[in-house]
Amino acid sequence: MTSNTPRPVSPAPDPPPPMRLKNIGFCGIDDSVSAHHVGAILQAYPFAEFGILFREDLEGRPRYASAAQVEKICDVVRAVREHSSSEISLAAHLCGKRADKLLAGDGAFVSELAAKGFTRVQVNATAANGADTSKLGEDIKNFIGVVGKHRQIEFIIQKNEETRPLWTALLLHRMTSEGGRKLRRLTMLVDESKGA
Repeated sequence: MTSNTPRPVSPAPDPPPPMRLKNIGFCGIDDSVSAHHVGAILQAYPFAEFGILFREDLEGRPRYASAAQVEKICDVVRAVREHSSSEISLAAHLCGKRADKLLAGDGAFVSELAAKGFTRVQVNATAANGADTSKLGEDIKNFIGVVGKHRQIEFIIQKNEETRPLWTALLLHRMTSEGGRKLRRLTMLVDESKGA
């Protein structure tokens, strides 16, 4: 016997909350970019984030700013921050020996970046970015120590197949109570392009 009684319909699930964009990044500021234009963009669009690539052997070449240009950009960002209620972000993308030194536990350059007003540091630990990938993930404790000392900085790891040893070790360490505290400001960027 069939029934003509309608079956109750379960309510539709609530739609997911709207996604909010935190930043839109522009990476590769070099000496061809006007620091004043950067300031104008940040004033109009405070969610814009400018990224500067740091690689000692390419400094001053296209996509890699000279030290003088970095200072100009930092001065402009400081000035915009003084007159803005928004959190203006400036990112350093460490490549080559800069990434190698950081992963080995040398936090001196990160301290310099923090003093200049950088709020995010991305570690581009791939061969395409000139980093030594032969020991990724072998000894992360020194790197974790640097992250733990610079709590005002958000650290970003490129998450791709090449950096798997690094991000896997970091995830495992993050699950410990010590790692959970020190790696609270560590995020990952899924990026199979490897910066190429």
